[in-house]
Amino acid sequence: MGTSVAPSGPVAIFSKWRGGGGNTTHEDEKPERAHGPALTVRDLGEALVEIGQAVAAPEDALEPALQAVVEASGAAAGALCLYDVRQCVLRLACDVGLSDEGCGQLQTVRRGDPACWDMPLHGLLNRRAYLIESAQRNRYVPRLLAKNRQVSTVICIPLYEGITPLASLVLVSAAPRIFGQSDITALWKPLREFGKMIDRIRRQGFDTEPQAAPFREQIALQQRTIAAEFVSLEDVSGMVQLMVRASTHEGPNDPHSVLRQRIEKGIEQYRRYF
Repeated sequence: MGTSVAPSGPVAIFSKWRGGGGNTTHEDEKPERAHGPALTVRDLGEALVEIGQAVAAPEDALEPALQAVVEASGAAAGALCLYDVRQCVLRLACDVGLSDEGCGQLQTVRRGDPACWDMPLHGLLNRRAYLIESAQRNRYVPRLLAKNRQVSTVICIPLYEGITPLASLVLVSAAPRIFGQSDITALWKPLREFGKMIDRIRRQGFDTEPQAAPFREQIALQQRTIAAEFVSLEDVSGMVQLMVRASTHEGPNDPHSVLRQRIEKGIEQYRRYF
């Protein structure tokens, strides 16, 4: 199972909804751009690989990698929140240009907690990329940029290793830049490298930290459960094949034939997805 982001197909778009990290100050912080030509999405994957190779410790690559994503995407700010599977929460790992309020809302993200902004967590758990339009007027979105900067759109992109959730990437645009679904699609491939980087950090923690032993046991349990689900999937596939062979006399418009076709299609999509 390789590292991936959630497929580009399921993108939730939120137009205007009806209805009413440390001691560093972010209000006036602006992303520092690297010297040389501006980074583009086309070159982002290669840049992320180079960033990962240039650091001594994998965790040191997270902030420069986020900076590269922000620059290549044309975002005004960005945040990376890592998923803690033990507590089922997102924790802010690093940010670029985010306001103090934005950092506070993403510091620890729990489902249903009014003190945080949980949309990145929802997207991660649902394997969906979220595009929020008219974010400045959306009362469910915190103020993610400094007071003198107007947010235009926000995207939340989940990062996965196989079916294991790793992190949520939040990118914020300021007028006149506006994100669209095409931006999410363009980022899908290069962000695989970001996911690989995060997964290396995760695996290193599992292998070296004594306090991670219960975490390793939980992951092993998840893997056994997944393996059992695949066995069940193969059983279902076998039953479908038997049904097909046993019912070859039925016509293409027979309701049972249509049902079998739908089941077979679902199994094939499941296999491709994972």
